[in-house]
Amino acid sequence: MKSPPYSRLNSMAKLGIDFGTSNTTVSLVDHQSGQPKTLRIDGEEKIPSVLYFSNDEGEPIVGTQALATFEIAKDLVDPNEVRQILSGVFSGIKRDMNSSATIYLPNGESLSYAQLLAKFFKYIKYQAEESINNSTITDVCITHPVIFENDKKKVLLEAAHLAGFTNVKLLMEPVAASIGYESIPDYKNKGILVYDFGGGTFDLAFVKFDANGDKRMLPPVGDNNCGGEDIDKILYSEWDKAIFQQCGKHIANNEYDLDLPFLKKTCEHHKCFLSSYFAHKDVKSYTLKTYRHGKQVELNMSKERWEELISPIVDQTIDLTQKMLSIIRDEGFSVDKVLLIGGSSKLPLVIERLKEILPIPIGKVPEYDVAVALGAAVYINAPETTPKKCFCRKDGKELTTAIKFCPVCGTNNVRYDYKFDQ
Repeated sequence: MKSPPYSRLNSMAKLGIDFGTSNTTVSLVDHQSGQPKTLRIDGEEKIPSVLYFSNDEGEPIVGTQALATFEIAKDLVDPNEVRQILSGVFSGIKRDMNSSATIYLPNGESLSYAQLLAKFFKYIKYQAEESINNSTITDVCITHPVIFENDKKKVLLEAAHLAGFTNVKLLMEPVAASIGYESIPDYKNKGILVYDFGGGTFDLAFVKFDANGDKRMLPPVGDNNCGGEDIDKILYSEWDKAIFQQCGKHIANNEYDLDLPFLKKTCEHHKCFLSSYFAHKDVKSYTLKTYRHGKQVELNMSKERWEELISPIVDQTIDLTQKMLSIIRDEGFSVDKVLLIGGSSKLPLVIERLKEILPIPIGKVPEYDVAVALGAAVYINAPETTPKKCFCRKDGKELTTAIKFCPVCGTNNVRYDYKFDQ
């Protein structure tokens, strides 16, 4: 991914953070090349969005090591030991957080969600500063889904400030993904559809870049109840039935409880495996195996059954995509390229369904897992611009480019100094 040399205009490092339900990606603009790049945290491109607090420590273990506690808990037999460990594990923060909730740690300390998330961002900030010779980082752009309550935005902003960032910008995830491609020659005069199917949410955006680098964007759309974690829970339900049949017990001690270690480690791993395995046309089924209640348990999964299980979730994304395609046509635009963002977009069924409705072939995007973070880095590093005079494409109302959508009809601005019909 190429972009303008923003670092030559802004020498101080600024971060882009794609804060995800399952994983978080961090990026910055490389000082020498002027190009956005991902920043490895603990040697990994993606850091699990998980924190673990022990009974004694006030500061958490973050990321990969925190996620490993699920593996430890999964193998324990004593339910009291499991509960003790899990009481200090916090995951799925992005879906759960709200400004009025109180969180209690194993050591008795209480935190707000902003204070909890601040510890996560503080760890990222520290690791980023270490990677660039201990330079202080004060500017950050954090991305969020299209449908994201103001209360959650408030938590994000407060958490970032508590973590030590002084200049904080928020940006919608699919918009961030499109920004990273503005300067690529292949994308000039192209209409880009961004299909973002992540761990917790699904988002769509459409942007048209012109030869001057200006863009026209239609209002993004999203679904907060549609993500990879929902597929994990479907697989969990199938495993629960198989384990009950073979062991006479449910996964959790209580039928109506959710065993988080099993969900996070076993189901997520099996989902990724099946997605890759069933991508091969000549395979029909696979027998999954796990160890539960003192014995090996098996779950035979055919490709047909797997697609039947995940179809309701995938169909939600396809229905929304069809609506967006209709809006794109009504606005007089065309889809020239498609960007597939998010881990769940790799599902073979997603590719098959999209091929049925898209007017063009789907190309491969190497940065699909990091495109949002790269775009966030480009956004926070872009120089401030003076708003230009422009006019609504539909009603001719005079606006400025500082206003994203026309307050009269909701249509996106035309970013030119003349009326559209002149």
